Amino acid sequence: MRTLLLLRHGKSSWDNPDLCDFERPLNQRGKASVPLVGGFINQQVLKPDIILCSAARRTRQTLKLLRNHVDFNCEIQFLDELYLISEKNLLQILRELPQLYKTVLVIGHNPTMHTLSMNFTANADPSDMSLLTQKFPTCGLAVLEFHIQSWVDICFQSALLKHFTTPKMLTNTDQVV
Repeated sequence: MRTLLLLRHGKSSWDNPDLCDFERPLNQRGKASVPLVGGFINQQVLKPDIILCSAARRTRQTLKLLRNHVDFNCEIQFLDELYLISEKNLLQILRELPQLYKTVLVIGHNPTMHTLSMNFTANADPSDMSLLTQKFPTCGLAVLEFHIQSWVDICFQSALLKHFTTPKMLTNTDQVV
């Protein structure tokens, strides 16, 4: 079995119109939402073997804050190509991962995080699927399980959406699964 965690970066700032999109930092709301997701990752005992993180400023900041709340003891790769990557190209990166990685965390951007989550999901709790269908907000996290032996076998419509959570859901403890 393989587990894929797809995390969209925290909410970014638009305060400086002179910054290119790649260099936009997290805003206060983005910084506040990361610890909530970190708590969920700890609660669910989700331990990636590798983290693939977009090299954009807001994704790097998301990872840095996340590491303050989650004890990641794994390899981290910052990839420029994750910034504007297509689903097809991200799927190819995943297929090329070594077999030793059982759990992978990808920190990236929409629309790819959303569409990839939707395209991978073959089975899900109806309420999680309904929420995922609506949108994939900043700092949203999809946890997908694949019953495959190797990443080379990953394909669309083959995952169980184990969890889908957002910072808003995590501030309402009645909704935390």
